[in-house]
Amino acid sequence: MKFFFQSTVIWALLFTLSCTHIGKSAPVAVPREFSIQGNATTLATRGTQTYYRAIKLDDNTSNKVGTHPTQPELKAGDFSNQWGYYMFPDKEDAMFWGNQHKTDASHQFGMVELDFSLPAGVTFYSFPSANSEWTTFISANYNPSLSRSADRPLLEGKHYSVIEGPMSYTDGSGSYAQETSRVTGKPLTQLAIVADDGLKGVTVKKLFVYQGDSNWQGGPPYKTVKLVSES
Repeated sequence: MKFFFQSTVIWALLFTLSCTHIGKSAPVAVPREFSIQGNATTLATRGTQTYYRAIKLDDNTSNKVGTHPTQPELKAGDFSNQWGYYMFPDKEDAMFWGNQHKTDASHQFGMVELDFSLPAGVTFYSFPSANSEWTTFISANYNPSLSRSADRPLLEGKHYSVIEGPMSYTDGSGSYAQETSRVTGKPLTQLAIVADDGLKGVTVKKLFVYQGDSNWQGGPPYKTVKLVSES
């Protein structure tokens, strides 16, 4: 997922909250395995957490209230070269993303409020920081030769279904850094479901429809983004 804030950077469809990379860097060698100092147990102890995801209104059929969301479109993202259901822990960041990237012809966008708890037996991995291993993993996922491939890079010798960590930013040169929220000014993090078994831990709690404002470029207030409906 990535915000691009410099005027010289072209904004593309993102948060196809599948969080899409638009910079075109040179292909990288695809690592088969990473030895990373992460955490594969913490999420299981947190219980149910609330997250938010911006969507286009025509995507609401796969994000029905009271159900588990379905697999999003195939598109490379930070934590998977295939597809990812990316979620923000902060509602305002999700609103900013939706206003910037998910509006339709009427400049409306949707946002889902989600409950998530890690299902038993589902693998989880957490990147502690935007370290060199995080950069290498992201670079591999955006490698054009792997796009929509069934062959995903491995973390510690296996695939993880749920991955947490920094959201990336790139200027297209091939280097990555952690993105900063335009709303809070804090480093952005994300939780990504990258396999079907992980989606079973996600439940759509509420669906909001907002009337976007093309003049809102981040930071408070966002009062010009009006709530149209809530269900």
